[in-house]
Amino acid sequence: MPAIVMKHHAEPLMKDENHDRIASGQPGGLRQKLLLRWSLVIFCLVVWIAVVAFFIL
Repeated sequence: MPAIVMKHHAEPLMKDENHDRIASGQPGGLRQKLLLRWSLVIFCLVVWIAVVAFFIL
């Protein structure tokens, strides 16, 4: 029973927060997010390749 009460209490807060974040976002926010995500992926791959090369050589 307490879980149902907590769910109903937290649900509107979460929806409002997401709505505010989306409304205040920049028009190019998705592009910047994808650029950041792919740059992090490439950085991690480069680090893994460097670590593997270090242990092989």
